[in-house]
Amino acid sequence: MNRVTHNPDDELSQKVNRVKKWLQGDLDPVFFHPHISVHEIESWLLAEGGCIAQRLKDSKVEPDKNAEIKNFDNPPSKRIDTLFKSRRQGDGYHKINDGLPLFKCLSFQPVYDSCKYFREFYDDLKAVGMSALKQI
Repeated sequence: MNRVTHNPDDELSQKVNRVKKWLQGDLDPVFFHPHISVHEIESWLLAEGGCIAQRLKDSKVEPDKNAEIKNFDNPPSKRIDTLFKSRRQGDGYHKINDGLPLFKCLSFQPVYDSCKYFREFYDDLKAVGMSALKQI
């Protein structure tokens, strides 16, 4: 999002819309639907929570309903790393060794319910797919 100029007091949604318009540029919006991931996709793991709790064998790990819009200075993978280090004697989050089983475990509905930008992406993708099916 740093290729587009934003005001310091802009809301996240304003920034996202501005970036979408910049990405569309002169392209036909009927054929090009940009979507913005405001964070790493690990925010979905934090939003769902259950897979991290299961991986760490710690039922105290709770879903974070605001994971997708939280703290740009401390991205999701870093928050997960801190969580893992605090519960695995300093052994942090490993994107390959931990990420793969975590994403395989991930439940769709909690992510869909709490992550606005994921929901917009999914709904738009589904609408495009449904439209294509109707044309067959």
